[in-house]
Amino acid sequence: MSLKRAVCVLFLIPLLIGVSVGQEKKPRSEKEIREELDKAKQRVAELEKELASVAPMKVVDPQPFPDENFKVGETYNLYTAGGTAVKVLDVVDEKSVLVQIEIGRRAYPTKFLMMTPTKGMVDGQYFLDATNFFWTVTGTKKVGGTTVYVMEPVKPPVKK
Repeated sequence: MSLKRAVCVLFLIPLLIGVSVGQEKKPRSEKEIREELDKAKQRVAELEKELASVAPMKVVDPQPFPDENFKVGETYNLYTAGGTAVKVLDVVDEKSVLVQIEIGRRAYPTKFLMMTPTKGMVDGQYFLDATNFFWTVTGTKKVGGTTVYVMEPVKPPVKK
């Protein structure tokens, strides 16, 4: 046993649990136990109140990326083992970009409007959003003369 570990075992751990070296833990009175129990009940009530205010977590069952026939409301796993590339066709504004998806060497004819920050994006380049692998088709929108699917990243619930 190393010296550092021996010091932890002999001195620090007993201090953390409220016992001095060579001393047994003093039994608590009923009053002390009841006070601690009341504090614990109060904390449980606080946590239950906080839990009630948090939006329920949406369970996502991502679908494999289809060849066609995308459905509004469906969530898709955009990045596959086959190698997915997202090509920027047009940076629409600071929060949306028109893209074409390529998996392997196949470019999908369907265009998508991805709702994602576009800072640093350039038309014709590829990008990878390593924080968002799952995207939900949330609707359609007219961009230029074409109607495209709108895709938004699936984000974990945010604590209020």
